[in-house]
Amino acid sequence: MLLRIAIGLFLICNLLGCSKENITKPYGFLNLRIEGQEEDIKWETVIAKWIDTLGNADLEATSYYFDRCNIHLKNITGLGNVNPLTLMQFYYTDGLDFQPYAISGTLSITEISDKAIRGTFNLYLDNNFNGASGRRITGDFGIINAK
Repeated sequence: MLLRIAIGLFLICNLLGCSKENITKPYGFLNLRIEGQEEDIKWETVIAKWIDTLGNADLEATSYYFDRCNIHLKNITGLGNVNPLTLMQFYYTDGLDFQPYAISGTLSITEISDKAIRGTFNLYLDNNFNGASGRRITGDFGIINAK
């Protein structure tokens, strides 16, 4: 009987003394629709990171097929449009015959804090690879650092 009480007290003390650290990963989302298609692209993986002290946002998404989108923004300090926008900052390909060589349009930062960055885009990607024409893409993205 005394042994059971000792084991019970030992377990209770260990459970009460545990400090469980909450380790969380950043969460990212990307909604991207190609003009003329009925649905947004379904992403298999979205890897994202927001470093608010540097203003750096990185998001990489790959679809269940061959689509890929990369967003790499540096020195973002406030709300508004990212100008000038380059393919190094926003790149989308279907992984087959659409490989853009130029980008135009608007990418706007709509929310920025130490915990998250969000934005919207309405872009036109020029392409002449394999006879495929340019595409207009619209959507929004976000990176949330759960702290």
